[in-house]
Amino acid sequence: MMFLLALLYDVESPSDDGSCLTFVNEESCLNRKSVFDTTVSYCDWNYDVQNDISTCSYRNPAFSLKVIIYISVIVALLTAIISYPTDIIFETLSAPVADEEKAAAQDSAITQIGKQVTKVARRASNAAMNVAAATKNKVNRNSYVGGTVTRKLPGSTEAAHALATASMTVIAE
Repeated sequence: MMFLLALLYDVESPSDDGSCLTFVNEESCLNRKSVFDTTVSYCDWNYDVQNDISTCSYRNPAFSLKVIIYISVIVALLTAIISYPTDIIFETLSAPVADEEKAAAQDSAITQIGKQVTKVARRASNAAMNVAAATKNKVNRNSYVGGTVTRKLPGSTEAAHALATASMTVIAE
């Protein structure tokens, strides 16, 4: 963008090349015009009243609002025309490759398998806990038979038995 600005400003107001001094009449002196503003000439025709001499001299550049707007629009258009294909090329070059997509899909598959294993373990744990609770209730209900106390199993034995029963139920399914 800066290059375009420098180029267009140089086209609009080139530096003094010494050509203005070669013109001898007003028409040829004022003939060369600005590229963007045709009302402004490159040279100035000067008349010296005291010496009765006319000379053609270089006019120092002065930018008008019209010239600034023209240059701004041209720079914006050229920048858009140049940057759009460049953006597309960089997007294409930085696109993910097939190996990265396969790795992402594989990670996704492993995650899905992990979720399924977690669900199965959770269901088995719930089933074991339900069996253990039912067994405990049954043992507590049957602890008194005819006024005599029966033998109570330790809690760890009940839990192991419930877990084994639940495992057999899951395996049988």
